[in-house]
Amino acid sequence: MSDRAVLLRMRNLALFGAAVFAAILLKTAWDDYDLARRRPPQRRLDSDDPAAARLEAHVRRLAGEIGRRSDRRPDGLEAAANYIRGEFARAGYAASEQPYTVVPPGAAEYAMKNLIAVLPAASPDAPVLVLGAHYDTALDTPGADDNASGVAALLELARSLRGLKSAVEIRFVAYATEEPPYFGTEEMGSAVHARALKKEGRRVLGMIGLEMLGYYDDAKGAQKYPPLLSPFFPDTADYVGAVSNLSSRAFLKSLARGYAPPRGTRLITASLPEWIGEITLSDHRNYWREGFPAVMVTDTAFLRNVRYHQTSDTPDTLDYARMADATAGLEAAVRALAEKR
Repeated sequence: MSDRAVLLRMRNLALFGAAVFAAILLKTAWDDYDLARRRPPQRRLDSDDPAAARLEAHVRRLAGEIGRRSDRRPDGLEAAANYIRGEFARAGYAASEQPYTVVPPGAAEYAMKNLIAVLPAASPDAPVLVLGAHYDTALDTPGADDNASGVAALLELARSLRGLKSAVEIRFVAYATEEPPYFGTEEMGSAVHARALKKEGRRVLGMIGLEMLGYYDDAKGAQKYPPLLSPFFPDTADYVGAVSNLSSRAFLKSLARGYAPPRGTRLITASLPEWIGEITLSDHRNYWREGFPAVMVTDTAFLRNVRYHQTSDTPDTLDYARMADATAGLEAAVRALAEKR
C-alpha cells in the first residue's frame, strides 16, 4: 500500500471516529433534554429540610470532628468506620466487615476494611444492586465534599430505603481505600469488593458510585468539562451528574428515568468512552473491570469545586439543601430499579 493510501485510510478512520464521538455526545445531550422536558420546574430549596440536616450532621462528624481519614492517619479511618457502622445499626442493619490489607509505598502493611449493609430481596437468587462510597480522604485533607458527602448520601439512602420490599438485593458499601496511593490499584476497597462479588457468581443489576455530591455554583462558567465536551452541557454547576462507560448505557438510562427530585435539582447524564479519563476517576471503574454495569453520580469534583483535595474542603462549603434534593431523587431512582423485574 502506498504512503498516500495509508494517509487516506488514517484520515478516513479519524473522521469516522470523530463522527461517532459527535453522535454519542448529541444523543447524550438529546436524552438529557428529553428527560428535562418531563420533569417539574425547579422550586426554591428549603435549607431547613430534615434530610438536609441529617446529611449535614454526617458530613460535620466525618469531615469536621474526625477530619483526615487516610492510611497516614489510621485512627481517623477507624473513627470513620465506627461512625458508619453505628449509623447503619441505627437504620436497622447489621453491618458486616470485608477485611483486606494494603502495603503503601515506604510504609508497613495496614489492615483495612469495607463496611457492608444489606437490604435483602424477597428471593435469595435475586440480582444485586450496589450503592457505594469511599470514606477515606486524600492525604491531610478533611474531605467534606470528597467524600464525606458521598458517605452521607449512602447513609441517608440506607435509612430511607430500610422498609423497602425489594425485588433486588441492595448492598450499601463504604470503601476504605479510594484515594492515592491506592487509586488505580488492586488495593482499592471497591476493587476488593468487585472481585468478591464476581466470585459469588450472582447476577448484578448494577453499581451506583456516590462520589462528591455537595458542591454547587449557579454562576455562569462555574462548570468545566474535559476537552470537546463543553458545547454539549451547561456551564452552571447547579446539577448532579451521572456518567457511565458505553457498555453501562442501559443501566444509566434506567437510573435517569427513575430519578425524581422533589424540588427539581437536575440530573445531567453522559455515557462516554473510557478514554475520556475523567469518567473513570472513582470506585465505579472497578465494577467495569469485572464486567458489571456501573455509574458514577457526582457533582463533577475538580471540574467545579476548586477546593478538591485541599485543606479548604470543609463542611461549611457545601449546599446541603441541594444535596438532600439530589439524594431524594436518587432514592426514587433506586426504588424504581428495585421494582419486580
